[in-house]
Amino acid sequence: MDHPINNFNGGEINVETMQHRFDINKYNSSCAKIENALPLISGGVRKMPGTYYVGASKYSDRKSRLEPFVFN
Repeated sequence: MDHPINNFNGGEINVETMQHRFDINKYNSSCAKIENALPLISGGVRKMPGTYYVGASKYSDRKSRLEPFVFN
């Protein structure tokens, strides 16, 4: 039976090269994939901050969309 993992401060590991490297200490404190979360230095994981509603747009009665920011 697998034991629960409560330490994620190893971050993500490359599954192709590190998947079965039990001899490396960082393997026991790592994940194959961390999605929508941030590993903390103390070992835990915190949910990624999301967005929040600020207010209506100038033309909120019309259809609007978000455009990606392009530098220069």
